[in-house]
Amino acid sequence: MKTLEITRLELVGFGKFRERTIDLTSGLNLIEGPNEAGKSTIQSFITGMFYGFFQPGTKRRSYTPHRDKYRPWDQGSYRGVLVCKNEERSWRIERCFDKDNETVNVYDDQTGDDLTLDFPYNPVTRQPQVGEKLLGLSKTAFNNTANIAQMTCASVSREADFSAEVNDKLLSVMKTADASLSLSAVIHELDSRIEQIGSPKKSKTPYGQACQLKKELEEELEESGKNQKDYQQLCTQIDRLAEQTAQLQKEKELLETQIRQSAAKELGDIPLEVANDGDVTALAGFMSTGKGDILGIAMGTSEAVGYVNDEGNVLGWINELAFAPVDLSPAAMQDEWSGDFGVGCKYFSQDAVIKLAPAAGIELDPELSPAEKLKVVQGLANEGHEGALDIFRSIGVYLAHTLVLYSSFYEIETLLVLGRVASGVGGDLVISECNRVLAEEHPELDAQINVTLPGEMMRRVGQSVAAASLPEA
Repeated sequence: MKTLEITRLELVGFGKFRERTIDLTSGLNLIEGPNEAGKSTIQSFITGMFYGFFQPGTKRRSYTPHRDKYRPWDQGSYRGVLVCKNEERSWRIERCFDKDNETVNVYDDQTGDDLTLDFPYNPVTRQPQVGEKLLGLSKTAFNNTANIAQMTCASVSREADFSAEVNDKLLSVMKTADASLSLSAVIHELDSRIEQIGSPKKSKTPYGQACQLKKELEEELEESGKNQKDYQQLCTQIDRLAEQTAQLQKEKELLETQIRQSAAKELGDIPLEVANDGDVTALAGFMSTGKGDILGIAMGTSEAVGYVNDEGNVLGWINELAFAPVDLSPAAMQDEWSGDFGVGCKYFSQDAVIKLAPAAGIELDPELSPAEKLKVVQGLANEGHEGALDIFRSIGVYLAHTLVLYSSFYEIETLLVLGRVASGVGGDLVISECNRVLAEEHPELDAQINVTLPGEMMRRVGQSVAAASLPEA
């Protein structure tokens, strides 16, 4: 056992002392003072810091009278600090003796690292055995050898625990020639370590926690194996579907080519080209005005949007805004095909006319097709039916506010509206109402965008004329 040297005592609250620090030097230190100066208190403080005030040799935690004897006179916190060292390390022992907060912690005095778990655990006191490890002595042996209190020398030989410990040491010397080896201490140490390790059934011990973690990891491993198998199957399925999609795409392109060639042949070898109706709407506007930055909206079965830039070119993407949200109201219409709410195709197509008909007091025959229902409402509008006229005015209001959104993504100088919904007096009302709202509520857009509607013939067949002018792909 290496020499242990006590270097500092900090009596934070102990007996008569409050916030008293005593620094000790190497070698012999003498503490003197008159009666009742606190010399015995300091001696008991050292014992308490190493061992606490637990009654040794009991199976249940109990205390010696010193615990109450040295309770601070000022009723403040009952604790202290002891710093000690040997050739290898310096320890800082912090112990609280308060009944409701009885703790002991050991730190490396140089680095501040917490070393408490390095000390063996006593299941009776439920605290680490600090003195036993640092001094190599039990509390009984310490108090009868290195720490003999006043008027206790005569009682040393009568302490049963100390006598048993001395006898055990002598037995060890006889059998092993090593007085430092105590058989009972070894057994006690092994029992203590076994208790610390625990068992599989004690879930709060290291052994029990390790067993529980092992069980959980085994379950996760089993589940992971199942997931890995599912993942591999899914990857295989994705690869197979990708191959099928690629093959179907080739077949589709071949079929489209055959359809165009067949249709062109039946029409007398007239060139046939398939294009997005929104793009040809914008192209029709360019053909009509000779100006670019045109957004074309075709209001028909759905909403089709196309755009021609300032050079008069159709861009390389599809401006499909039919499913772009234009109404964020929770009560907005839901598109039955996409499942989305408030999308453009429900506000700029024949669906918008049909949706508004009941509110306008118009009852439509459910047996009619959507296109036939549109014709009924347009016929009423042409006859001056106020409810039918309000339907097309409402679509104009929708269009004005939606242009605010569309202008965030497109440089728009001209908006051209085509399609069957724009036919007749209803189309004129859509444009006039749109221009009114822009002028009143969005004057900056009103000054920038020319909202226009071509003549009746162009409204109906303008897309076809523009499509016929597209170059071959």
